[in-house]
Amino acid sequence: MTRKGILVVSIPYTARRESWVSSLRIPTEPPMRTLDVCETRLHKVIARGIVLVLALCAVMSDAIADTRLSGESAVVEADTVTITDATGRQVRVGLPVKRIAFHHFQTAEAIQILNAWDRVVARGRDLDAALFRGLADIPVISAQGVYDIDVERVLALEADVLLSIDLPMAGADELIARLSPHVPVVSLNFRDPETFDDNLHKLALLLGKQHEAQTYLTWYHAVVAQLQAKAATVPEAQKPRVFVKTSWGEPSDIQSFSDLSPGIAERNALTASVNAAQDLPSQGGWVQAVDPEWLIAQDIDAMVIMDVVHQGYGFGVTDRTPLERHRQAVMALPAFSLWPAVQRDQVYMISGELFATPRFIIGFAYMAKWFHPERYRDLSPEALHGEYLQRFMRVPADVQKQGVFVHPDRP
Repeated sequence: MTRKGILVVSIPYTARRESWVSSLRIPTEPPMRTLDVCETRLHKVIARGIVLVLALCAVMSDAIADTRLSGESAVVEADTVTITDATGRQVRVGLPVKRIAFHHFQTAEAIQILNAWDRVVARGRDLDAALFRGLADIPVISAQGVYDIDVERVLALEADVLLSIDLPMAGADELIARLSPHVPVVSLNFRDPETFDDNLHKLALLLGKQHEAQTYLTWYHAVVAQLQAKAATVPEAQKPRVFVKTSWGEPSDIQSFSDLSPGIAERNALTASVNAAQDLPSQGGWVQAVDPEWLIAQDIDAMVIMDVVHQGYGFGVTDRTPLERHRQAVMALPAFSLWPAVQRDQVYMISGELFATPRFIIGFAYMAKWFHPERYRDLSPEALHGEYLQRFMRVPADVQKQGVFVHPDRP
């Protein structure tokens, strides 16, 4: 319509609302996007029509991106937002969030993906200096236990929020009870494909980083689609039975994950494999001790070792000797030594960082290539990892090619 020489074009809200919006206490009335094109002479309207059309396209694109991420961009301008976090708790957080505290390394990568690392005032342990700048200047608030947090330091640093995670371990309720009266505690998980989009959207809303979130998710879903397309060509009978071993470092300590563990079902699907431990008794999917007699009786096609190995992984690692020594010790155990996987040398090692962080999609790519080298021959996990590091971790090019994250370095 035209009003006093001003052409007003209203663009209705048409972007599909994502399911995650239902967990936010925010206005649900569809907004109207308005582009005012000032013009006082009618004959110039036609001459500038092309400019108007291009501008409309840009505005509509921005509107769709914003509403998909935050429901309504005006919510970010409000002074609070209430989010249902990964534990099911409804947490009210004041906006804007300028001072972030966190205690788990998976959260660190999500913050970096959204390019908000400069807001971190308190952090967890065991972070790689190649990924996160200025670590020495950021106070550490976590001890050995996942939920063993220095609450007094969080308060002294005047954090606007503590970003936590939801794990089946003791200590979370106590931490929340001690800190939440003073600082909101928001638990968001970034290791589970089923809830990853939802959690990244919520973090983006807290930090006002919707554009960065959408950029990453576009890339992420392209990788997922690539893996899905390959996996769809693998007949059920050709899917290998895989056992994933994990432990805190001892070769003889045998833990694993059932299909109840977050992300395992998606891992099976995208790598075209069968989890040998799928039905084992577990605590939230974590199989704390696997029976060696059960293991001996299994027929396993491939094995993946995800144990903690001191100085085994990271950007600064150049010597693979500790990993190979650990690998040989595991393969020599009676529980594994007679498996086809061991006999055929189909035993691989991978850093836990490629499963317990947003890099889980990189871990899936490595596993898919290991299990089906011919079908996935045009897939390069190394290239995907390099792109992730360059675009979203902002790691310098010379550092991207350094370090060890898998072993052996072959299909």
